[in-house]
Amino acid sequence: MNFKHLTFFVGLFFLFSFFSLHAQTTDTTKNNLPNLYLSCDYCDFDYIRQNITFVNYVRQRQEADIHIIIGTQETGSGGTKYIIRFYGHHQFDKQNDTLSFSLPPGTSDDNERKAIVKTMKIGLFHYLTETPLFNNLNLEFDIPEEKSKENKDTKDPWNHWVFRLGMYSWLNGQLTYKTTYLNAHISANRITEKWKYEFRLSNNYNESHYYYMSKDITSLNRSYNYSQTIVKSIGKHFASGLVVEGSSSTYENYNLDISAGPGIEYNVFPYEEANEHQFRMRYTVLVEYADYSDTTIFDKKQEILFKNQFGMGFAINQQWGSIGSYVWGSAFWHDFSENSIGNYTHLSLNLFKGFQLTLEGSVRFVHNQRNLVKAEASMQDVLLRNREMPTEFSYSLNIGFNYTFGSLYNNIVNIRFDD
Repeated sequence: MNFKHLTFFVGLFFLFSFFSLHAQTTDTTKNNLPNLYLSCDYCDFDYIRQNITFVNYVRQRQEADIHIIIGTQETGSGGTKYIIRFYGHHQFDKQNDTLSFSLPPGTSDDNERKAIVKTMKIGLFHYLTETPLFNNLNLEFDIPEEKSKENKDTKDPWNHWVFRLGMYSWLNGQLTYKTTYLNAHISANRITEKWKYEFRLSNNYNESHYYYMSKDITSLNRSYNYSQTIVKSIGKHFASGLVVEGSSSTYENYNLDISAGPGIEYNVFPYEEANEHQFRMRYTVLVEYADYSDTTIFDKKQEILFKNQFGMGFAINQQWGSIGSYVWGSAFWHDFSENSIGNYTHLSLNLFKGFQLTLEGSVRFVHNQRNLVKAEASMQDVLLRNREMPTEFSYSLNIGFNYTFGSLYNNIVNIRFDD
């Protein structure tokens, strides 16, 4: 697209915007209603605006009388616990509250959004009692059906155990290329306040074909992964655990790689506040047995290794945005120079009105690739990533910003021509 075309489309955009501004006569502001700003990454905003009509929805956090942040945590049964935090500003300054509820696994999207709206209404009721809108409020109560003694005495026949079976696949192709990916997994979890048991086994199959001058160039990777974690809660800040990890991978040159060992974790904040903030440190000692598919660069086909693992990270989710960072590292006991250190960081900040900055990145420094195949790799292995290649680092980075300006209020829902 040349400069003339760009100028034309920009001019056309502003022309339509000009007429739209003059044609719009409906005032979406509702007098005397408190301003609400909602922070939620997955909510059905249209449904919420249609069913909670006693507030003004605003785009700027700084203009809100009430700021709501909705977060989630996975429950032991595989369901979801929703934590809804209310922050008061301006006329409701320092009037904060927190409500929560849980939904079982398999809950439909419709029931999920209904539960969110119901809880939001309950939390907002407190704020509206201090406004002239109090006379317009109606409070209803549904009398629960009386449960029989038999239902009250019913025990959980599964004793908190939850099992999952799953499989998914995708196929993609054209005249010169096709690929097949398959994944199957099974897991068993039992989570209580004092103990946490997690077991997972998965299988991945990835096959690709490239056709060039009557040649079929094939890339094939298979892997199996097993993980097991048993954790014991120790008060509000400590936890101890046993970790077992196993894998088999054609890409990583493992017939079998299994590690096991104890670990301990400390959280500066109480664990029940994890949805708002957390700062955790973990140390694990592992014994590793490796059985390689091909001879490694250290002339090994099998070996037993001892290694340390350390991780430290924090996460904060507040009205101004969210930030989190995690640093991890591992090193072999016999030679601490054979190590791996990495960091993952995400940042989302509402810097000023209408401006949001997002940043996500990771970096890893690698000095412990004992599993690399000794034999020289072919060009096909390198280009098709059939096997792991030597490296000293890896990284990824995503950065962006959004700036929104214009009308402050956004109460109207119109889904016509939406994708």
